[in-house]
Amino acid sequence: MRATVNFELNVPFRVSTHPDRVVAHCGILDVVAEGPTRETAIERLVEALQLFVETCYISGTLETVLKDAGFVQGGPDDDLPDAEQLKVPFSLVAQRGRGEARPS
Repeated sequence: MRATVNFELNVPFRVSTHPDRVVAHCGILDVVAEGPTRETAIERLVEALQLFVETCYISGTLETVLKDAGFVQGGPDDDLPDAEQLKVPFSLVAQRGRGEARPS
């Protein structure tokens, strides 16, 4: 059985412009990306955040990393900080359902 779960991580970020590049930074997770334009830097930041979270998930440290960054459980009506927010999409695919035997 295969099932897909899609979710989004909304994180504050900032963009700074330098003479030769634009830098996008997610301070809460300390992930940085750069590019020649604002749009490229933000696209690269999304990719970097996806890789960061996926790596944490695979290594079993995601819960600890998020807690250490100050994340707490909230609801859809909780206020987000006034900072610019970046939506980072994720997909998880379940290869088998609960209780199904693992292939040998």
